Amino acid sequence: MNTAATTPRSWSRPKWILTLVLVFAAHIAFIYAFGSRVQPVPKEAVRPFTIRLTTTFGDWQELNDPTLFARPHPRGFAGATWMKSPVMSPPSFHWTEPPRTLALDASRLGESFGDSIRNSGTSSVQFAAMPAPEIVEPDLHIGQLALSRPFLLRTGGTLTGRKLINAPQAGAINSADLLTNTIVQVLVDPKGFVFSPTLLLPGSGSAVVDNKALEMAWTLRFETPTNQTAAWTVGTLIFEWQTAVQLENGVTNASPKNSR
Repeated sequence: MNTAATTPRSWSRPKWILTLVLVFAAHIAFIYAFGSRVQPVPKEAVRPFTIRLTTTFGDWQELNDPTLFARPHPRGFAGATWMKSPVMSPPSFHWTEPPRTLALDASRLGESFGDSIRNSGTSSVQFAAMPAPEIVEPDLHIGQLALSRPFLLRTGGTLTGRKLINAPQAGAINSADLLTNTIVQVLVDPKGFVFSPTLLLPGSGSAVVDNKALEMAWTLRFETPTNQTAAWTVGTLIFEWQTAVQLENGVTNASPKNSR
């Protein structure tokens, strides 16, 4: 008997692998074909724990109050005493003795004050007679007129101490009122010439006099400084006017007003 013909042949490795792959694929196909697809159920949102404050109490909450049963009642123990508060009446004071007024003679009123005045020892004060003030009339004459110098010129600011080459000329200043000073702001170049004269308020009180001061400021010239690097200088010119006032007797008097 031939043993080689009766012995079954075993499967090869590729055949086993192919069989397993086919079985696995069939299993997956059965799952997808007959498996049930259940939709996920959404969960209901749960409200978080909250605390709410209230100022009112219900009937059941009031029953938890132990003092509810200790309140006074008209039919309870000493109900009439607790329910009715006593009336407190202030005590009354009655003056039993009749009033007694002070006896004082009307003729002696002010007697104590008179005694204190007589016994104070004060003496009368003698006031010295002051002589009447002596009226001094001013000595008016033509020699007091300062018409040769109708104004005084002063420099201020950075121009203080800088000398003038030429002196301004002006006639007598006639005005019915006393004039204050005229202050003019000027710009001086390195050579000493004056530019851009500007009147500073409030002025002298007379527009004519202020314009004359501006005209004279244009004609001024200062000395050239020794410093060769000198630049433009800003300063002020102060005109102190000697006002000529016409008096009642026909005499003209020069009366300067206080400078500012």
